Amino acid sequence: CSPAPAPAGGPLTFTGVTQTGMTLNWTDSANEVGYVIYVSTDGGINYSILGTAAQNATSFPASGLSPSTIYDWRVVAISEGALAAPLSGTQATPAPTPKSSAATGLWSNPATWSPAGVPAAGDAVTIATGHTVTIDTAAVAFSVTVAGGGILQFEQTTARTLTLGGDA
Repeated sequence: CSPAPAPAGGPLTFTGVTQTGMTLNWTDSANEVGYVIYVSTDGGINYSILGTAAQNATSFPASGLSPSTIYDWRVVAISEGALAAPLSGTQATPAPTPKSSAATGLWSNPATWSPAGVPAAGDAVTIATGHTVTIDTAAVAFSVTVAGGGILQFEQTTARTLTLGGDA
């Protein structure tokens, strides 16, 4: 039987925090064969396994998160048949970034948007009144609002997608 692993070293810290992801960081534990990463979005009442990290790992990139959400994390060092006490921490993701159409144009054209740049998964997109935006790529956004008089349309010659991370 392997000795119980020491807990992952703390504190649990967070880097690269965006609307849809962050990296969890800790100090390597002794005697572990890997780590299990747990996450909760209900104030730490219910946790689910988000993923695992390899032996001697000191970080875990969490992706696919939602903007404006408080995440409670637990990192548990494991060995053969044993678990260490969890290392815990809480980190919120920032609110979606507002992005509006600045002119009629293609979704993939940075000049179509204000601030300039193609929308990303953490952006709350608004198609402004009088603007027509054509989806000409695999488009992503957290949410999309089409103002009265605005038009959002798909390119007619090629099938395209729009993936939303929140409510449309």
